[in-house]
Amino acid sequence: MDNGWQGATQAELNRAARARRWLRLILPIAAAAFAAVMCAGPLAVPATMAWFEGLACPAGQHLEVLEVLDIEVTPPETRQVVYCVDAEGQGVLAGVRPFGVMWTVYFAIFVVLAFALVAAGGRAWQWFFGLPKRRVEWETEREARALLAAGKRDEAVRLLRDKTGAGPRWAQQHVDVISKKPLH
Repeated sequence: MDNGWQGATQAELNRAARARRWLRLILPIAAAAFAAVMCAGPLAVPATMAWFEGLACPAGQHLEVLEVLDIEVTPPETRQVVYCVDAEGQGVLAGVRPFGVMWTVYFAIFVVLAFALVAAGGRAWQWFFGLPKRRVEWETEREARALLAAGKRDEAVRLLRDKTGAGPRWAQQHVDVISKKPLH
């Protein structure tokens, strides 16, 4: 079977392996950063900032969200502004600090989750989607074809599930495919 690497030099194979290792490191971090931005974005700040109030405002202050009418845009629109307010009611515009705090917390959570999925390899996805844990050998497919020819579709599905560790839906779909696929 030609996998595209026949005739490649050892240096090319090493370079490809290094690139795969870097991708396994960079992609989860990039996905975690993107998810953190989405969760900590401007629309989410007022809704979830109470969870991080102690980190976003100085000691002795709490968060308040005010709705402000922005007349500098046409048509005028209402936007929410986050303030850190002390006991006397004096407020200081929180600025980007709440966003930064929330992004940092969400990023840490998502990095842990992303690397847990990477560490699990394909097993997490196999479990979630019911994919086979082992490939379908030619002998197993031939046995399934014989069961299909005998009209025992359920037994063919059961055989594929037992031999590959796949979920029921995948096994049924595979039986449908091999029942329509001609023999070579």
